[in-house]
Amino acid sequence: MSMYKTYKDSPDLSLESKRMSDSALSEFLDARVVVCSDVILYNKTKKVVYLATRIHKPAEGLWVIGGQTKRGERAEQTAMRRLQAETGLSVDEDRLQFLTIIESQWSYRAEPEQNNGRHDLTRVFAVEISDDERLQAEKHLDSQEYDVSAGLKSCTREELVSAGAREVILDYYNLIFAT
Repeated sequence: MSMYKTYKDSPDLSLESKRMSDSALSEFLDARVVVCSDVILYNKTKKVVYLATRIHKPAEGLWVIGGQTKRGERAEQTAMRRLQAETGLSVDEDRLQFLTIIESQWSYRAEPEQNNGRHDLTRVFAVEISDDERLQAEKHLDSQEYDVSAGLKSCTREELVSAGAREVILDYYNLIFAT
């Protein structure tokens, strides 16, 4: 059994999002774990996951949709915001299925001082999508993050293995299609 919930000491609490300079960001990333939310898209009937080919560090290659949480944002809000920004898909929160929480340690990052590495804590959600939603997402893939010419790759478990997908992607597949 799993549970994910945000606790606030005041029900009306709303934290303002802030932006920091590159040097401050570099110092922050050297000292802290970055919190993210990711979304893996799938079709249960076809037993496939849909992955984009990421061109942005870290995690180039076959990857899911998602990114960093802004201050004051719940995990679900991050997932929906990143899904909308990166694919054009707008989904209701009740379609998000909490999958797991993972830690990733990268030897490099896109942000300043790229060779200093990065440590992420990611809340992962799954969203079942229709064929029409898949086509819409492919048309609206963020060209700053993904190879738009590759679209969303439909992958069975066997195709993930033969494509050399990262272990974490195989774990997501196994969690979604657990029998």
